[in-house]
Amino acid sequence: MAHLVRHPRIHAFDNVEGRFGLESGYEAVRLLGRGGTGQTWLCRRRGTGEEVALKLQQRPLPKHTLDLTYNEVVIQAEVGWGSPHMCTLQEVMLTPTHLAMVLDYEAGGSCAEYVAAQIPKVARLELCVDEERARYMFRQLIAGVEYLHSLHVAHRDIKLDNSLMDGADPARVKLCDFQFAKYWGKPEYARMTTHLGTAVYMAPEVITNRQNHKSYNPVEADVWACGIWLVALLVGAFPFDNRPGVDDRTAEMQIL
Repeated sequence: MAHLVRHPRIHAFDNVEGRFGLESGYEAVRLLGRGGTGQTWLCRRRGTGEEVALKLQQRPLPKHTLDLTYNEVVIQAEVGWGSPHMCTLQEVMLTPTHLAMVLDYEAGGSCAEYVAAQIPKVARLELCVDEERARYMFRQLIAGVEYLHSLHVAHRDIKLDNSLMDGADPARVKLCDFQFAKYWGKPEYARMTTHLGTAVYMAPEVITNRQNHKSYNPVEADVWACGIWLVALLVGAFPFDNRPGVDDRTAEMQIL
């Protein structure tokens, strides 16, 4: 896949002061969201006015996140330029206080935010998203997943939160967040053993891997997650119990 490899530019801002150490090149506009390992800001490049998303992680990074962060940077840099359904990583920067990933800004937000905004607008027993729009969005998700699989990459955390929408109408769906993504070798060796992902999107064989440690096919696990994605898009709820306050183990048992 050498023809797809375009590693992002890496810079170190050792002498820049400020909240993130990036103020000389970027103007912070607003906070887009917080995650388990950091936060993402909408920023504007000084000089060009281009809007980008800065995914920030405070340094030093916890040891348990180092491999995940490295994995995310490498895989997204290698696959992000080859499909319109991938969120593109432009560059990676180090400041004295933060590691920053500069990503294309997708003005439509996440598909999870889109569904959440539709729920109050629909009557009981109505779909959150009409079938025509859902079909359009799902085809784009599948196109992105098919592209990844063609490169022997499993995403392993497909969900509404990890799929973004650009500002077009109708919006284009793009996959993001490649921390859990992983390459495999030849197609016949598409087997993995790591128990990870988001509980309500996990395939049964990934859940049972915690106890039996049996390998599973990550392509099939991604396809299962796509099915959960579609159900959640259409009805605004998961096909298995995900009531507020329910822990991951309980959610997993509902799937099994």
